[in-house]
Amino acid sequence: KIESSIKSNNIILNISDTGIGMAKEKVTSLLLDTSDKESSHGTGIGIINVQKRLQHHFGEEYGITAIKSDIGVGTIVQITIPISGGG
Repeated sequence: KIESSIKSNNIILNISDTGIGMAKEKVTSLLLDTSDKESSHGTGIGIINVQKRLQHHFGEEYGITAIKSDIGVGTIVQITIPISGGG
C-alpha cells in the first residue's frame, strides 16, 4: 500500500506491506553502510541503494526517513522528498 501526504513543502510517502516484518535489530541496521556485506537476498542492499540515490538527487536531508516493522504484522517505510524536485 502506498500513501502520500504533504508536510512543510515535502512529499511524505508511506509504503507498507503485510509481510513477515523484521526484528528491531534488523530495522536499526538497514540504513548502515553495507559495503562489506555480500550481495544476497535479505541484506538490505536494495534499501541502501534507494537511500543513496534519493539523497544524491534531493540532498542528505531527504530519502528514507523512517522504517517501522513488527514481526508477523508488516513493515512501513517512510520516504521524504521535496515538492520542488532536486538538482
